[in-house]
Amino acid sequence: MLTLGNAYNRYMSERCKNCDSTDIVEIQGQKFCINCGEPYAAASSGAKSNVAVQVEEPTSVKEPASKPKPAPPAKKVAKVSKPTSVAASAAVTPVASSAPIATSVPSKPAATPALDLRSNKVTLKKQPNTLVAKTKQENKKYEQASSPAATRQIDERHRPAPAADTRPHPLSFSVKVALLTATPVAVTIGALVWFRFDLDTVVYAAAVCAVVVFVVLSMAQSAILYGMSRAQDHRPAPRKQWWAAARNGVMDVTNIDIMTAIAAMVTVGAAAVGWQWLSTLNLTGWTEVGSLLILNAVAAWLLLGAAIARHIAIPATVIGGMSSTETYKLGWKTFIKAGGSLSLALVQAWTARIIVMLTAFFTILYFSQHLPEYNHAVGVLIIAGCTGFFTALLIVIALQLESRIWLRHYRYWIARCYPQRQLRLLAGRVQTLRHR
Repeated sequence: MLTLGNAYNRYMSERCKNCDSTDIVEIQGQKFCINCGEPYAAASSGAKSNVAVQVEEPTSVKEPASKPKPAPPAKKVAKVSKPTSVAASAAVTPVASSAPIATSVPSKPAATPALDLRSNKVTLKKQPNTLVAKTKQENKKYEQASSPAATRQIDERHRPAPAADTRPHPLSFSVKVALLTATPVAVTIGALVWFRFDLDTVVYAAAVCAVVVFVVLSMAQSAILYGMSRAQDHRPAPRKQWWAAARNGVMDVTNIDIMTAIAAMVTVGAAAVGWQWLSTLNLTGWTEVGSLLILNAVAAWLLLGAAIARHIAIPATVIGGMSSTETYKLGWKTFIKAGGSLSLALVQAWTARIIVMLTAFFTILYFSQHLPEYNHAVGVLIIAGCTGFFTALLIVIALQLESRIWLRHYRYWIARCYPQRQLRLLAGRVQTLRHR
């Protein structure tokens, strides 16, 4: 027979009395409500309930004098309160019996080491906010370190070193290279004349000095091309990086010079063969003259192209970081596209050099006639001084004038003829720590 107590227990089965939720889970042998986190205790008779039922007044059933009848269910007044600990509720089940039935409040079971979510919540609330405290400490340290008093206490040894001077200074660079190169050459020639070596020895020594000057001039020209190009791109670099670029591209520049010399020799040899072949044809009049003009024009065009291709290939190698064969082909292509302007640039660059060489030649002629009028020491000083002066002058002109002319034309024609390759040809060489 379903009584009110049984219906109540069935209704309260697996249902939280705090939030009336049926989401009950078991964790480490203890049941909890997922919705509110309160513990749930099962009834001792097998029914599950998570609230303690307290009966205000026990009820009793008197046995009638006549035929016993089933007692009606007793009315119970239950107060539901939030449990503060895990407790088991008492099951009140009316029994049809002649003996009086009394229900009492069950005793609380002993505490078990089960997980208590409420205690964890309380613990979390009591813990300080470590993140906020740490942030406040960091801010306090920063304020102390950034105060004027702390700033004044910075040790001079820990201050950063001043930045290196990355301005190009091409004139000072050219003068230093010229003095450092011309002085040993002048001293060598002066020593040979002072100790009265024969003319052949002096000529051989002069040839060796000329080779040394050419090598140093080639390296210095590559370095100044790289440095001035970086400065024009608003990416200045220190002098150490200039020389690193020249040192890394020295073999490619040498190959370009060799290819230029081979092209010039082949052109001159082909022109000589052509002249000899024309002489065997027994041409007369304007036919011979026209043939020679055409042959000489072709030879001059090839020689001019070889020289201009060299001046375009060297910046492409040093600045663009390309190989010698690629840059020499690029120089010939540029000469074919802009041969007229580049020819004028070549004449402009060679004019100053020719003037200096002619001045040196006439100086040698003058002193060769009047040198016996001076004593030996004065003659040695004159020879050494003239050698050093003209050598330094040629180096300064080559670095200051020619480098500027060819760099300007290189950058202009690369941007105009090869816009797709402009970035590679103007900033292809990247100097890393391994290259310095």
